[in-house]
Amino acid sequence: MDSDNNSNDGSISRRAALGLAASATMAAAVHATPRPARGAAPINDIVALDATALAAAIHTRKLSCVEVMTAYLDHIAERNPQVNAIVALQDRD
Repeated sequence: MDSDNNSNDGSISRRAALGLAASATMAAAVHATPRPARGAAPINDIVALDATALAAAIHTRKLSCVEVMTAYLDHIAERNPQVNAIVALQDRD
């Protein structure tokens, strides 16, 4: 019997349990996304995810690494002129 399939005793495999946990984490993170202050530009959903939810989204292929990097670089380009936190940034290539 394949180790990924449910057994007859009602238990689930480790892979299935981890998949369920990752999905639950993503669902919780999406619903817990912070709201921007009035007058502020909306925060990209990807940038608003915490590290655990972001890792789960990449692991389950709901997001790609390119999408994540693009979202963060867009966020930096949008917000950095006001906060001046990034002093040196390489061009996107």
